[in-house]
Amino acid sequence: MRRTRFTLAAAALLVACPSFIRAQATSPSSPAAAAAPAHEATPAARKAAEELLRLMNVEQVIRSGTESAFDAQLKANPLMAPFRATMQTWVDKYLTWQEFGPKLTQVYAEEFTEPELRELIAFYKTPIGRKTAQLTPLLGKRGAQVGAEVAEAHLPELQQMIQARVAELQKEGASPSAKPPQQDSQPPASPAPKKP
Repeated sequence: MRRTRFTLAAAALLVACPSFIRAQATSPSSPAAAAAPAHEATPAARKAAEELLRLMNVEQVIRSGTESAFDAQLKANPLMAPFRATMQTWVDKYLTWQEFGPKLTQVYAEEFTEPELRELIAFYKTPIGRKTAQLTPLLGKRGAQVGAEVAEAHLPELQQMIQARVAELQKEGASPSAKPPQQDSQPPASPAPKKP
């Protein structure tokens, strides 16, 4: 029985983590969702972007945000607790400057001009800028806690709303687990001709 629970928790972990990360990367407000870069990145802008990202302590910010998301998953599903160290090993291995630094540098260099990046660098070199960079991971964790508390306080309402939607779908004759049809840009394939 215990092995089954761990297996279910592992399966939930494998499903939840990639889904969460993809959702963050493709949300309408995320940079990854942008249609095209604002302009071409110059070598000088890339150099300034790298300096800015290091001043912003972005590696720690990303790692901290991911760890907070994992912790929220563990709180929601305590059966996943035995996998926390495994999750941390993954964070330590892949959420490093070497892995994402060059790609993120390119994004910043495409979205900000070199003069804008220099202005941001100047800010992050000030005492309040350094404090901002230092506190960003903590503020992210505390912000996630606030969000979780608000969500938890209103969870019964969400459950009622979901139950009401299930009832609507059942009245319409649709399965509550039915997926909406995918929009496909290609016409459906013609069936293969039958051999006589």
